[in-house]
Amino acid sequence: MARALALLVLAVMISWPALGQQPQTAGVVDRLVGAATATRGGIGLPLSDGMVVLVGDKIATGDATRLRLRLISGAAVVLGDNSSITVEAQEAKRGGHTVLEFFHGVFLAVTSSVSDAEVPAEPPAEPMEIRTPNAVLGIRGTTVWGEQQQDHLGVIMLSGKGVVVTAPTGMVTLTAPLEGTDVRTGKAPTTPKQWGQKRIDAANRSVAFE
Repeated sequence: MARALALLVLAVMISWPALGQQPQTAGVVDRLVGAATATRGGIGLPLSDGMVVLVGDKIATGDATRLRLRLISGAAVVLGDNSSITVEAQEAKRGGHTVLEFFHGVFLAVTSSVSDAEVPAEPPAEPMEIRTPNAVLGIRGTTVWGEQQQDHLGVIMLSGKGVVVTAPTGMVTLTAPLEGTDVRTGKAPTTPKQWGQKRIDAANRSVAFE
């Protein structure tokens, strides 16, 4: 009986981040190949297909892993090998504002496309904001890939309307498909330019499931 009670208390601690505060759903694991965890309340939970992820969970992938997270806003995020991210904030509506904290590794983010009937009366200027150690990305109607390794961030807009890349020392905007920039610690983002095919292919492979 005591053991069953202890397990029940542990389950409540994992499911409820803070006393009196209801957990907010960020999204669901849409597809997972390999191994990944969600750290919640200091406890690492193994992830699997169909598992719900909460706002505040730190999601981390292992070697040879691909994970696709479908957010309730309608956006999707794919993580590659040895990558980690946290959904810091998520409006509970389609097309709502999302804030992601990306720590390291590689990601592919696809913001949602909504119909006129679904768009809020005052939609956010940039429905998705991705914060990295080197810069903040503001994204709208876009598919964007990024890699954060040590003191370097590489970002490319694969398709869409635009990506605003803001670093402490400067800002650039990616406006054309396959246009990218690099941001190194303490330096302004490089002038946007078309990436070479070799680098584009490597970026695609880093988040491909097959």
